[in-house]
Amino acid sequence: MELRDVEVVVVGAGVMGLATARVLAQSGRDVVLIEQFELGHARGSSHGGSRIFRLSYPDAQWARLARTALPLWRTLEAEAGEPLIERYGSLDLGDWEPNR
Repeated sequence: MELRDVEVVVVGAGVMGLATARVLAQSGRDVVLIEQFELGHARGSSHGGSRIFRLSYPDAQWARLARTALPLWRTLEAEAGEPLIERYGSLDLGDWEPNR
């Protein structure tokens, strides 16, 4: 393995590490991303096919964040050349008031 100097080392290639490394690289920084486990491992909090992305939240702030994030996910899909989020219908039923 060749050693080289870099500006930034991001430790951990989970969702936050990947996002951080991506933004830094896009801004022109020389970035290295390191991960202790193999790619696609099942030890992280965002692995597997059971993740959900939704636009319906009881708190308007979360709903706004989700609406803002969706086009960014589509950009990532275009860069990856494959779908990352598949849209299906859903129905949320229940009382939004907490502790009921």
